[in-house]
Amino acid sequence: MDQLYGNEIFVYQAVDSDIYPVYSVDGFEFPISEDEKKKIRELDHVLEVYDNVLLMQGGLIYLPEEVEYYQQLENDMGLIRRKITLLDADSQILSENSYPLEDIPNGGYSLSMGTYLDDGNYSDDIEIQTQIKDGVYLTHSLAEQMGLDLKENDELYLEMNFSIPQYIAYNDAFIGYGEENEELIPCCEVKGKTIRLKFPVSGVLKGGTMGANFGQDTGFFLSYSYLWSLIEEYRVTESIDYVSTDAGYVLREKAPEAEGRMMHCEPYQANSLIVTVDSASNKQTVIKSLEKLGYRVSSQYSQVYAAQFSNNMESNLFLLSITALIMLAIIYFVMQFLNLKEEMNFINFFEQLGFSKKNAKQLCLKKYMNEWLSHSLLCLLFSFIYFKICQRLAYFPMAATYAFIPIIFILSFVILFVYPMLILLIGGRKS
Repeated sequence: MDQLYGNEIFVYQAVDSDIYPVYSVDGFEFPISEDEKKKIRELDHVLEVYDNVLLMQGGLIYLPEEVEYYQQLENDMGLIRRKITLLDADSQILSENSYPLEDIPNGGYSLSMGTYLDDGNYSDDIEIQTQIKDGVYLTHSLAEQMGLDLKENDELYLEMNFSIPQYIAYNDAFIGYGEENEELIPCCEVKGKTIRLKFPVSGVLKGGTMGANFGQDTGFFLSYSYLWSLIEEYRVTESIDYVSTDAGYVLREKAPEAEGRMMHCEPYQANSLIVTVDSASNKQTVIKSLEKLGYRVSSQYSQVYAAQFSNNMESNLFLLSITALIMLAIIYFVMQFLNLKEEMNFINFFEQLGFSKKNAKQLCLKKYMNEWLSHSLLCLLFSFIYFKICQRLAYFPMAATYAFIPIIFILSFVILFVYPMLILLIGGRKS
């Protein structure tokens, strides 16, 4: 059970409980307070609650005073893009790209960043694992776009301008909803200092998720302890205010007379959590408790172990079916052999009525033929109903092909016609 479902739950609270937008990844959800986390820790079967970080490494996370610098550094028609470089062990550039990709309409394929727990088991999510531990794991899509053909013994690095969360910025961000997003919900953004960092590559994922934590197709995951060591190193303790001017947002103290839109920044708090439970068998209970508290949740599901479980179940069902079939066949063959006396009485009865022994045996053969046809048609009917039910349930313990029809007819012919005919011929000679 633990292998199939894992023990992690991704938890966040939606910006608006009536609209329930999917998790934004840009940090638009409001932070979860310590009191709220305490209530979650007190739930039955909860082992630990981890502050999670899941963000787009894009222009929104820049501090206002950094925006102009990075616009000049990586400017593309006013769109701030994040350059990521792939290096070898000698710091030689193997490839580089900037996100969002310029050839994707509407700025698609932004660069997302998530975290994974240091002691978590993510082998089910990892496609290629290198010898480097506690580094970054790239989503399959990002590895393809970077032209990364990773091997287990490779030593590679990703270098980029990395923004570390420092503030939750209020009164600046909105999520649109309704027809053509004509209505807006006020929310918040994560802002932080940007520094140049180089990360060792630990592996490539099969998709875009790592445990219960999900990212976008183009992204990577950092170890929980490393990211939070960066957050603690650059943590701020005081709130600050910005005001919008013609030159963009500036510190309120530097533009006291400005009357533009205010942006209030509080020290950073995580706005999503990873909750671990004591056992996957209790996971649904914890999920229901979290939903009662008003949170949105998602959890991991191992396709690999699900396939193994399904294969094992199919193998067991197949062996059970074969055993039952053999037992029924033995019973049938014995009963058919014991029924020989009744068949001979049947033939003798028609001989007394004036039929020849040959004609009497032909009547038996016609009876066998009718039983074969009627049983074959019944088998086809029940098989059709069975496969229709499997189709509804999206579960097929065996494949349905057109070869199934002649197999039924041939197998029924051997059992219901050939075998009793041979018994009858052998019994007739003995008599």
